[in-house]
Amino acid sequence: LGKIAYSESPQTFEISTGKDIFQIQIIGNDNAITQMDCSINDSRSMKNTAKWLKSCLYKSLACVGCRACESECPTGALKFIPQVAVDAEKCVHCMKCHAMQDGCMRYFSRRYAGGTTMNISGINKYMTFGLKQEWIDVLAEEKENFRSTSALGNRMIPSAVTWFREAKLISDATAIQPTRLLSVAESVGSDSELLWSLIWIALSNHSPLIKWFVCNSTIGEMVAVDALNEKLANQVNSESVRKGALQSLCGTIKNSPIGNAAEPFVELEQKGVRVLGLKRVAKSIDPIAVLYSLYLMAGVADRTSFTLSEMMTADFDSPYISPLVAFGMSVEELKAQCMGIASIYPQYLSCTFTLGLDEIKVYPNENSLDNILGLILGE
Repeated sequence: LGKIAYSESPQTFEISTGKDIFQIQIIGNDNAITQMDCSINDSRSMKNTAKWLKSCLYKSLACVGCRACESECPTGALKFIPQVAVDAEKCVHCMKCHAMQDGCMRYFSRRYAGGTTMNISGINKYMTFGLKQEWIDVLAEEKENFRSTSALGNRMIPSAVTWFREAKLISDATAIQPTRLLSVAESVGSDSELLWSLIWIALSNHSPLIKWFVCNSTIGEMVAVDALNEKLANQVNSESVRKGALQSLCGTIKNSPIGNAAEPFVELEQKGVRVLGLKRVAKSIDPIAVLYSLYLMAGVADRTSFTLSEMMTADFDSPYISPLVAFGMSVEELKAQCMGIASIYPQYLSCTFTLGLDEIKVYPNENSLDNILGLILGE
């Protein structure tokens, strides 16, 4: 907004825009800011700047790091890595970072205040790139140094980091802290069906794009990409955002075992390199992947027990996506898998499917996703 000066006692920011000077006094304690006071006069320029100041404060408080505004900055002044900062020498005060109409999750949180459909706004944060199998190999080699790798283009790296975080391959997008799932990838190979089962259920729950696709497609039915675009238009007005999101979706499926394995999770209809349609297919998955799915669900929903009828729901507004929905498993197959798991690993899972009772129970207070991945690693 302008040049900033800071005074520590009392805590005051002074913002000079060239025409006006704003003084913002911060009132609070060591734990929290309780009030911010700013006086303005009736001049048109000050009122206009006050509007942007309000936007700046709101956006800072509500920011979830979707980085849509970073891509809008025409001079590269705004950066999120290693921390959010604006280069005063590069900033031309165009205000594009605050005038976002599509893409910014802050904007959608105001537009859909109180609603759940705002989460779909995160579908364009992949910058048109889909998750590639080869990226996981690079992550396994580079680990914490991934952001400085030369194996990917500069624009691909932020997209890859977003995919890694949502796939649960890393826990911290800033520091690139690998999780035990990356250890599994190194152990079983980046082309392993088991690995991609774990990644698919994680993305189905943590990636708004994959979750939306899972909830808007039917197992065994080919859906045209154009039809997906029409469905997406009900929630996303921007054609460019929809196009980029669907390009990311198709890229993820086409360039990973999700779509290019001998027995894929999603079949492709293509014309040359262009993807015309997608068809999710029913998959029988490893019992450990089922157990991982249930514990991941428990973490997302903050619950320890589920019924089969609940798990059959494919709803974007639901807090979780179950393995029944993500993999197209039959109820009988899931019941058989759960009973088998409960007999081998009773400390992880118990289930009841008799006398009209229907319950699957997990024990996240005693076990974690890392413990389950440890079973794969032979620990």
